Amino acid sequence: MMRNQYIVNSDLAKANFSTAGLIVFLIFLTYYVSGCLLLPHGTGPDNAAHFDGANFIYQEGRLAIVPRDEEQLHFTAYGSTRALRPPLIYLTAAAVARVLDWSGIDRRHLFRFASALLGALTVTVIFLGLRLYFCSTWYGTC
Repeated sequence: MMRNQYIVNSDLAKANFSTAGLIVFLIFLTYYVSGCLLLPHGTGPDNAAHFDGANFIYQEGRLAIVPRDEEQLHFTAYGSTRALRPPLIYLTAAAVARVLDWSGIDRRHLFRFASALLGALTVTVIFLGLRLYFCSTWYGTC
């Protein structure tokens, strides 16, 4: 009899685990997307370089190859380009912009949505990891 009780509790815990993760993800995605929409374009000294890294992948469908693509890239005052950085955020930004291109939303906002998506996923993974490790929702939220 006790064994069945643990199975039911375990199934309930798994359901609550998924629900809590989804709630945290949606809360932070909403928060980050709101920030993406409210911040003015051009904030930050390297905004043009970051936009350029994502825009190149969006338009060309591939990563930039230096020196072949130098003329198409934006270089900062220090002589570097964001297209040479690890491309996960730029690949994600280009993919999000490609998927939501039909919406008519400005491409600069669509590129920012990728940052919102990755940020919300990061917070959710940390929350679920802490919750799983400490076996408590409260430790996951602290």
